[in-house]
Amino acid sequence: MTDSEDSSRQNPEIKNPYLDPHNKENFSFQDLLLHVQGILKDILSRLSAYLDSYMQVNETSLSFIELIHRIEDLLAHLEFTIALNKSQTEKEVAEIKRRFAHIASQYEKIKVKEDIAVLQGKETLLIVYEKVFVKLYKRVRTCFRRDKRGDLVLEKPWENLAMIKITAKRIENYIVHYPLVLTSPKDDIFSFPKTSEIWKELYQYATIKQNLTKEEVHLSSKRFHLILNASYITLKQHCQQKNASDYQLLYNFVKKIAYYGTRESQAEIEALLILLNPSLEDAFSLWLFPERPIVAKFLTVRYPMVGYDERIYVPRLFPQITKKLIFKEYQENTINKMNPLDPVLLKGPNLSDDKETIKKELFIPDESKIPIRILFHNYLNFKGEHPDTIPGFARKVASSFKNSLITPERDITGVIIVHIHGGGFVSHSSQTYRINLNRWVNSLKLIHFSIDYRLAPKNKYPDALDDVWQAYLWILNYSEEILGIKKKKIIIVGDSAGANLCLALSLRLIRAGYQPPDGCLLIYPCVLVDPMVSSPSYFKSVDDALLPTSLLKLVAEAYVGKEFKNLEDPFISPLVASDELLKKLPPIRMLSGMDDPLHDDCWRFLSRLIKLKKDVRLIAHEHLTHGYMGHYELKDFEVYVEEACDLIRELINCDSDSGRA
Repeated sequence: MTDSEDSSRQNPEIKNPYLDPHNKENFSFQDLLLHVQGILKDILSRLSAYLDSYMQVNETSLSFIELIHRIEDLLAHLEFTIALNKSQTEKEVAEIKRRFAHIASQYEKIKVKEDIAVLQGKETLLIVYEKVFVKLYKRVRTCFRRDKRGDLVLEKPWENLAMIKITAKRIENYIVHYPLVLTSPKDDIFSFPKTSEIWKELYQYATIKQNLTKEEVHLSSKRFHLILNASYITLKQHCQQKNASDYQLLYNFVKKIAYYGTRESQAEIEALLILLNPSLEDAFSLWLFPERPIVAKFLTVRYPMVGYDERIYVPRLFPQITKKLIFKEYQENTINKMNPLDPVLLKGPNLSDDKETIKKELFIPDESKIPIRILFHNYLNFKGEHPDTIPGFARKVASSFKNSLITPERDITGVIIVHIHGGGFVSHSSQTYRINLNRWVNSLKLIHFSIDYRLAPKNKYPDALDDVWQAYLWILNYSEEILGIKKKKIIIVGDSAGANLCLALSLRLIRAGYQPPDGCLLIYPCVLVDPMVSSPSYFKSVDDALLPTSLLKLVAEAYVGKEFKNLEDPFISPLVASDELLKKLPPIRMLSGMDDPLHDDCWRFLSRLIKLKKDVRLIAHEHLTHGYMGHYELKDFEVYVEEACDLIRELINCDSDSGRA
């Protein structure tokens, strides 16, 4: 190692003008490309020198070789882009593609340099530069030292080797998405500067808030991330143990929390190693962790008390949305067009002759039916509740306390909330979401129905959509007749995958010519489901503990698979819905964190609705990530929960017909 290398260990900081947020508009994409190219070449030369001196073939050298290959691959893409930026004619571009024949097929859409999505490329490269390359540069300059014999040794071998593996995978993911970003459509809103008229109009319908600084978010999320990372590690080990009980799982989880309490960086690295190439089993065991009975009981201490909390099971009484039906609509090219159904089919059969029997059957668990959790801030007295259940008996006792008893008939608001939970289409339930639901119930004092739909990958699209379709139509047609619950207005609420299903349900009702909800609250919604579509915000998840890039792809494949047309089907990706369907949506409110990988699509969806003159508003929170509404350790957590309640109240007071052409 040279003297200059030794001196660089004392001061590894990079003097980089591009990291100044006030300077981002003052340099070109070409300047950034050249700067990153220089940094990567420097890293490459150091890694090569280390390997030449290391003279061992082991896990360390093989991991460094893998990282070198990934950097070389990325440098080819950067050099290709630099050459394109210098080109003047279509003929020159063709010649450049011949020189880079091994990657040119990924850039077929680029015929001249003006076809490059410069702004998106610049923003994306800057994000990855900050999150990956700067950290790698510092690590490479400090990870080796000479021992007393003059041999080259790796300092902090476990930590440095792990981070080299993680970085190599992050660069590999970036290489996959880099061409997708550079070939983004010219009319995409992120192809225009934020000072353009397009963005000025968007900002009129959006509110950007900063309740917490980046440091406050980081500090208040540390405990949540520790719990999350300990969950990954515990479940990975649990999956490798045969016949381990849930009690042992919980015991091991608590032990991990205690062990990693003072070793947070170690927990983060171990969790990231698990997420390098997560299997479906790894991912789903984590996401379903809160659903395990013993864990669910353990978590109930975090839930506020409500007066009524019980599940009913509703039958499938309406035309079903099946795989066969979706394929038929593809074939007939009607999937994204109005196609009214006979209203009689959507009103269901007449159940008035035997209401008492039907009501009793609602409270009997049945796997063929759809579970719906009913929540209310006070006691509800449904006559004919299943008498053998503890909740049923408890409410009989409670019925003697007249001041504590509210019957559906006494509810004068006539507003109900229909909730669809998130979880990437593969996990969670109404049980998991009680930490928020119970707060909403107590704040709003409105009856909430939370639908427990079937989960992927066992039940792929459109099974979940059919469940929420059946459940919503049952609530719409029978909740008053069977349960006495009035419904002057229905507000539908969902987060992430649940928000996707809220929109898919609303669009499906519109397509059928039937009554959609009176308002939709979409919390960090997933409006585009495709692993091979990219955007700058997607790269913010490169180091996200809850939704890293690797899991985004896994979730999309688990829910949809390869049979369906993700980018043509509005019930998979509501962002691609036709104007004919979108213009009939009810008023919509959206919440999102600006560090959420799905955030860019919220702006795109907002843009589409504005063009159709819809009643829509977006609130975006700086520094917050995906799932922030579930980060109960987050500072001001209650503020964000109450903000959702305020938007629901706003939707209740909206003219629901104002958005329906």
